[in-house]
Amino acid sequence: YEPVKRLISPNNDVLPLNKKILAGATSGAIGAFFTTPFDLAKVRLQTDLERKLPNTFVLLYRIGRDEGILRGLWRGVGPNIGRGTFTTAAQIPSYDHSKHFPVGTRLVSGGSTSTL
Repeated sequence: YEPVKRLISPNNDVLPLNKKILAGATSGAIGAFFTTPFDLAKVRLQTDLERKLPNTFVLLYRIGRDEGILRGLWRGVGPNIGRGTFTTAAQIPSYDHSKHFPVGTRLVSGGSTSTL
């Protein structure tokens, strides 16, 4: 999230909420894309009732070998990106924006004592 914010505002300007939401959505989409194989493995391990699968890395290897790298390991990447985009766009920017609100309105003074 922070690297994307710096790309949007290289001068470290205070970003408005809509640009923070854009940074959060972008970060969520990128994170969801790269973690999709692990999410797929987690779901398959959780549904493996017969306990045939020893661990995550063996499962990832088998999926890549049997189903293909892109078609197998990134199965469900679209919905996963959608989920990651919307949840991160809502959670991270709202926290980031709200933690600066008390300082910006002078309800509390800045510094480490006002860190949430």
